Amino acid sequence: MIEQLNDDNLWLHLFTNQRVVVRLYSDYSALCNAFEASYKSIAKENKKSIQFIDVDVSENPNSVNAIGAYSLPFVGIYEEGELKEKFSTPNLSQLHTMIQNQIT
Repeated sequence: MIEQLNDDNLWLHLFTNQRVVVRLYSDYSALCNAFEASYKSIAKENKKSIQFIDVDVSENPNSVNAIGAYSLPFVGIYEEGELKEKFSTPNLSQLHTMIQNQIT
């Protein structure tokens, strides 16, 4: 399950959970929309080992600066609030690699 968060609760959630994948996206972005179905599939496959969070930056613009996203879709893996890895491309193999690096 992917949890939808916002500017108000994102950081609290990052610091109170052991491992979290955060995806910043916009419904207005063609790349984000193309990436969404595959991202959800990866989240479903890995739901027991890592938590997945989505933040719609159209509605939560402060998250872009807080996370340090440089383009969309942006994906970061956090452990107890610390950024471990990040990327900003709809590259699914990179997401698989990042997750495997963090859960092994």
